Amino acid sequence: VQAEIGELKMEGDIVKARKEEGYRDALGGILNRYFEKGDKESVQRVAAFLDAVQTGEGDYVVVEEGANALKQRYQHFQEKPQLVDGLTRILVPFILSSSLSLNDVTLRKSIFGVLCVVVKVNKPKIVKRYMPHDVSLVEPVSKKLIAKDGERTWEELYILLLWMAVLVLVPFPLDSLDSSSDKTMVSSLLRVAELEMGAGGKPREASADLLSRILSRKETDNDTRSKFIISHLDSLSSSTTSVYLRLGILQTFSLLLRHCERNVISPFLEKLQNITIFVFENPQSVSNVRKLCAKVVQRIALLLLPNRSIAWAYNRGARILKLRTVVSPRETGKYNQLNGGIHSLKETERPELGVEKEEEEEEEEEEE
Repeated sequence: VQAEIGELKMEGDIVKARKEEGYRDALGGILNRYFEKGDKESVQRVAAFLDAVQTGEGDYVVVEEGANALKQRYQHFQEKPQLVDGLTRILVPFILSSSLSLNDVTLRKSIFGVLCVVVKVNKPKIVKRYMPHDVSLVEPVSKKLIAKDGERTWEELYILLLWMAVLVLVPFPLDSLDSSSDKTMVSSLLRVAELEMGAGGKPREASADLLSRILSRKETDNDTRSKFIISHLDSLSSSTTSVYLRLGILQTFSLLLRHCERNVISPFLEKLQNITIFVFENPQSVSNVRKLCAKVVQRIALLLLPNRSIAWAYNRGARILKLRTVVSPRETGKYNQLNGGIHSLKETERPELGVEKEEEEEEEEEEE
């Protein structure tokens, strides 16, 4: 049994290595497309940089030259970033997958600097599509983000926050992915993101995205969500709050209003609206704060609109399997399970669901 387990582990390592080599080979094959024909030196420098990322070791000068060459080439596509999508969709997962096992501070600084330029050119919304989102990555990335690293740059923090905002969208409870005994992964992520809300750079935007994603999950405790919203509403109305923290709070609320369900966020809408209007009308508020206030009020207005049923909406039928199988195939002869069950019947031939229940209620009323 131990020999079989060892062989399986070896096969897994080989598959993983082949996958990484595939990323590296694909990058080597398409680099020439994005550089000028006579610029072979830049291609060689970038290739050496990618080899250093894959192996985890390399000369400092070679790594810096390759990273700078890649940054400069990416900035040429600032006006039309869609032209470099072919390189981005391979470069981003290759670098992020390799970054988890890197301990060299210089190499980490270079690769996350490259990723920040990629995000700057392509915008975060596009780059997040290409970030790895396997369930197995939730815990290692969260540990790397939560760990207190004094040598971590703002580029690394920014990319990790963006990556974590993608990973928390997994359709599983986050506590079930936490191997620690105290199950503190979610609370630690909230604490790290809250600390970056008052930052003066890009990490503030990524932390707002991460906070809104975690707080809008169905498994998030209502007390945790209420405590966060009420405490930051008080901070928003306080005159001693810094401009950066006020921007971070407003960005978080605007994303939370977008991602959270209406019945969950509705108890806080009135207070949020009053405080936001108060901040907007304050003459000391800067233009960026007023823009975000207008954005928050707009999304509050959308949530306060009444629900409206559309006449032409497609009716999918019952969502419960028991109601969808009221009529058995032997009774009708027209019910074909292979052709979609009840939906295979015509509109006029579909059975009325719940008729038996109504008849039973009528009989009980007559007996009474």
